[in-house]
Amino acid sequence: MVSSLRSTTSLKSVVPVIVPKGGEGKTWTTEVLHCIADLIGASVALGTNDGTNAALVALVGKENVASLSWEADAQRGRTVVNRHLSKDLICIDVGANSDPLDRRFLDFSHGAREAAANAGARYIVVIPSATNKGGGLGSAITTVEAYAAKGSRRFYC
Repeated sequence: MVSSLRSTTSLKSVVPVIVPKGGEGKTWTTEVLHCIADLIGASVALGTNDGTNAALVALVGKENVASLSWEADAQRGRTVVNRHLSKDLICIDVGANSDPLDRRFLDFSHGAREAAANAGARYIVVIPSATNKGGGLGSAITTVEAYAAKGSRRFYC
């Protein structure tokens, strides 16, 4: 069954997991996506802008987690996606930051989404929200609004 699913389904997807508030489940969600992809035999590229993301490093090893920085624009997003297009899933754990509309990541994301579309891959934004944490839902809603303003239309919260 698993090998059948893998052979008949195109997984090519770029999935940023983002919400500015800390402790909302970004890393946990990234780990789950990685594990599911691994179970069906899909190849995965993991990236994070939180260089000390111990949980991802513990899961797959430091050499298998690309350290990203957002001192870039849309071109950097295109470059990162194009570099890893041989993988079935490119999953980016976007670390928490204090600015819910961090322009640097929105620009990076715009370029990554463009590169994914050009390669025939899906671009799916995952926005986790811990409902038991103050401000989490508001932060998630603000993130959805920011992505929608940039043209993204597929979200999972």
